[in-house]
Amino acid sequence: MKTKKLFFLVLSVVTLLTVSVSFVAAQEPPPPRPEGEVGVLASTYLSASPVMSYQGRLLENGSPVTGTKSMTFKLYDAQSAGTLVWTEGPKDVAVTNGLFNVTLGDTTALDVNNLDQELWLEITVASTILPRQKLMGAPYAFSLVPGADVTGSTVDSVLYARNNGTGDGLNGYNTTSGIGVHGQSNFGHGVRAWSYGTGLNGAALYATNGDAGGISLWAHNYSSSSTDAALVVGNDGSGPLIKGFGGDGGEDEFRVSNNGSVWSEADTEIAVSSLKMVAFNGSNVTLMAWEGYMMVHPNVAGDQYVYVPVDLPSVLLGTATKLKHVRVCYDNDQAASYITETTVSYMGDLGTTMLINDANDYKATAWTCYGVTDTTPGEIQGSLYVRFHLNFGGTGGTHEIRIGRITLTLTEQPAP
Repeated sequence: MKTKKLFFLVLSVVTLLTVSVSFVAAQEPPPPRPEGEVGVLASTYLSASPVMSYQGRLLENGSPVTGTKSMTFKLYDAQSAGTLVWTEGPKDVAVTNGLFNVTLGDTTALDVNNLDQELWLEITVASTILPRQKLMGAPYAFSLVPGADVTGSTVDSVLYARNNGTGDGLNGYNTTSGIGVHGQSNFGHGVRAWSYGTGLNGAALYATNGDAGGISLWAHNYSSSSTDAALVVGNDGSGPLIKGFGGDGGEDEFRVSNNGSVWSEADTEIAVSSLKMVAFNGSNVTLMAWEGYMMVHPNVAGDQYVYVPVDLPSVLLGTATKLKHVRVCYDNDQAASYITETTVSYMGDLGTTMLINDANDYKATAWTCYGVTDTTPGEIQGSLYVRFHLNFGGTGGTHEIRIGRITLTLTEQPAP
């Protein structure tokens, strides 16, 4: 019996993405966009199923074949030999006048992560193995479907996303505990964000978290032997390295400048010990420390002066400080002896400069506190001291004045 010869002539090779469109009733709102950004977020999500459409022409002894043929399909990573990546069949395929269409992956699923490389398709008709055909670029599109990996060795980006309009170059969004965008590199950057935009709406990388307990950006050195920083920032221009904004919608709350100085809206409170108190300007008093406060006894009635030296930085983290507020807790044995003036000054290179002066009388006979705020705080340029002008109505134990807790509130220069 004469054996028939099968010849396979490729009329056309078409590898098409099979696309299914599903309309999803959103359970959560779509991810927010930065304020003022132009764009539309659709509630329709497009997904690609991992199948390919293949079309060919089958000849037998030079004549087009009509009928049903048993075919097996295999994908290899080389034109000859190589590694078998995927196989499907045998499956019955209808052939009409030599032409046939077959869907690859409808019975044996294709792994999209195998499609980011050069592949050759080998078809076996009955028992005849036909020459392998190289698949062109269309299967590579599967490397962008959900769950796929884009893998390669290149000196440039493995994946490059660019938007010449006003929207995002790449938007990664996750509604559960997974990962929106994952980038990995053995030598270069795992993910690189680049933008020519300006201001908050033109950031190269915008990270947002919609959960009340979520974190927008987390930098973590995974290696336990890491010796470098988890987060590095740089600015080749004259602007600051870091700005931090609060939820009040105003200007930044803190700032790290290019020279390393740190500015913050937050005030700093310094506690000063009254136990450092000394007599001032020839005053004739006796000082006695007792349980954390200082007792002042007059040896002579009338005006007496004491002061408390304060050691604190005039420049804090590279930013000049200012005195904003002083608070004093005190107690008088009787109203006839009281604090009649409170001043805070510093001794600078050119002498003494007064920052706060409070000429109010404080005559409370039980422990209480008073405070003075400077609405135009002055910059500290030397060592501070707090001076108390005391008025004693007489001498003896009944004219004792006790000074306890003293705090100074420092504020920083206006934001540069």
